[in-house]
Amino acid sequence: MAANQKQKNENRTASVLKLAALAVLLIVLIFAAAGIIAGTSFADTDTDTVLSADSADVIYAADAESVADLRAYENGAVLLTADDVLYPEASGNVTRSAAHSYSQPCMTSFDRKVLVYDRGNKNYRLEINAAVFGTYEAPGAILTATVGKKGNYAVATVADGGFQSKLYVYKEDGSLQYVWGSARNFITAIALSDSGKRIAVALVGSENAVYTSRVTVFEVGLSEPLYTFTYDNTTVVQLDFMRNDTIGIVTDTFVSYICDGQEEVKLTYPADSLLSADTQHAKRTAVLVAGGYSEESGVRVYEWDNDGDLKLDVLVADGAYMMSLTDRYVAVADEKMISVYDRSGKLHGQAQSLYAIHRIALAGTNVFCQHESGINAYSVHNRLPAEKSDALG
Repeated sequence: MAANQKQKNENRTASVLKLAALAVLLIVLIFAAAGIIAGTSFADTDTDTVLSADSADVIYAADAESVADLRAYENGAVLLTADDVLYPEASGNVTRSAAHSYSQPCMTSFDRKVLVYDRGNKNYRLEINAAVFGTYEAPGAILTATVGKKGNYAVATVADGGFQSKLYVYKEDGSLQYVWGSARNFITAIALSDSGKRIAVALVGSENAVYTSRVTVFEVGLSEPLYTFTYDNTTVVQLDFMRNDTIGIVTDTFVSYICDGQEEVKLTYPADSLLSADTQHAKRTAVLVAGGYSEESGVRVYEWDNDGDLKLDVLVADGAYMMSLTDRYVAVADEKMISVYDRSGKLHGQAQSLYAIHRIALAGTNVFCQHESGINAYSVHNRLPAEKSDALG
């Protein structure tokens, strides 16, 4: 039973990563829900500690099917459900910002700024410090959105008047800063630079019956793009700005960094090998890749820093499929085990979940875990002898 569930989770993760952009394209056409990119897991190293003795204590009870997303901020987490936006803390406190009535709820965040939107419809809202800041209506049905470091934000919508999709970038005060339309492609992801001056989008479309992805970069104040990179038969899974306007890109077949219009490929792998990716504002780009593409089998994690330098290359245990990272730690999970590693790749501790894990979010020194019964939180620093860990499930 456990083995079957594990295989189902792995298959689900790989499929979502592979088809992320295609799902958004389908939403454009039929306004259906897109999948949520999941993550992956780490290592094969023995440890004599676990993260917490309280794995049975549920901070917030929720049916797994009702949870749309889980994200970390500072030392807390944001939980998006079919009806609410909640802010659970490791202490057990849960703040509810406000109920929503979105049919396809999605969210994007930067620290304590959260943009919640109804994919396939026009409605969205901004939340700051666990309170609704404002509610808005986009010019068209929303495809995707993002929030920047400076409080600016962007939404991409289905468009008309000769455009397939349009990008709208807003300042923190809500005033329109930049607009761009794509005549032939649909926008599937957006990134905003920390300086607030540059914007990058991932797009999907087809040319001569070939599935094509693009990454296009803009500068505020200029009407034409700075540059565009085109990839045939490739899906852009994630992209984000690193330091000095460098862009980290994860696709289903490679990882690359773009700096001043020059692209450097960091790693390539077969299209079915990518299990997890994480670039979201952590100033690092990380992937978890299934083995078989190199001399070594098994699963491996790679991580690059702001400058594109490889900082982590670790062979990990088979069956890993979730990952979350911060500046200090990397948390990974398989079906029921969470493992935390420091920046050197050394195993820091583990926690056993009583339930099948669906999502994890590493926030400060806590790991938030969403499973089939709700949300748990594990402290990175709490310890228990290994012989007692069986009591955790």
